[in-house]
Amino acid sequence: QDGEHPGSVTLYGLSTEDLSLVRTVTIEGMPLATSITEDPATGALWVTGFRTTEEAAAFPWLPAEFTHTTLLAKVPAGTETAEATEVSAATGAASMLPVSIIWTGATE
Repeated sequence: QDGEHPGSVTLYGLSTEDLSLVRTVTIEGMPLATSITEDPATGALWVTGFRTTEEAAAFPWLPAEFTHTTLLAKVPAGTETAEATEVSAATGAASMLPVSIIWTGATE
């Protein structure tokens, strides 16, 4: 939901028994969430998302250019707020936008 806090997203956790609201989490700096998963060992949520920045074109007759910044947030169990972190490639360039995330567990 993007309404009460521009520039952040609010997640709502519902009961699996009666769909009543059990938890609300606000992620600062992430206006749009794309995927959520839970670490089964710790109960922490991992949320991917992005924000879009509009940049004016070099000439007035050209359309504006949009930049997408990929974001990741870790929400520890029992926490009501978290901060999004930018995700970038090793070269420092923007990474591709993650549209899905799934917990696979620890690997060696």
